Amino acid sequence: MTTTTKTVREIALEQSSSIRVFEHYGIDYCCGGRKPLAEACIAGKLEVNAVIAALEAAAKIDVPAGKDWSQASLESLSGYIVVTHHAYVKRELPRLAELALKVVSRHGATKTELPEIQTTLAKLDGNSASISQRKKPSSFPTLSNLSARLRREARSPTDALAQWPIQSQ
Repeated sequence: MTTTTKTVREIALEQSSSIRVFEHYGIDYCCGGRKPLAEACIAGKLEVNAVIAALEAAAKIDVPAGKDWSQASLESLSGYIVVTHHAYVKRELPRLAELALKVVSRHGATKTELPEIQTTLAKLDGNSASISQRKKPSSFPTLSNLSARLRREARSPTDALAQWPIQSQ
């Protein structure tokens, strides 16, 4: 159970799902995270019980059991990667870039690695944009070619991946 005497930083470190809750309510969990939750809520004119309820609800969200990808086709796997992970990266990179800008503007003068991290995020965002602009069939051409070859040879993807590296056709 979340207590009002814990600092926002402690809560963020103990419960990663709290970060989205803090962002939703505009509670600073970084530099301003040294305040107890109650104090942060008062400063933000927020109802403490509402924030605690949101934190507890976020903590209860179950992570669904993973699929056994060793039994899936390579097309299914590559499709899942595009729909789930590429979409997630595309959605999250702008948020991360905004956070990086905030952190660099506050701490960049004393933490020289921070501008480099910010630059890397910008490069990732550029790469993500170019990947998402490609046509889907060419997203994973090597996997598609391998999958077709495996079907012809009646072999499983697990067998082929055990013989890495994959030979190009």
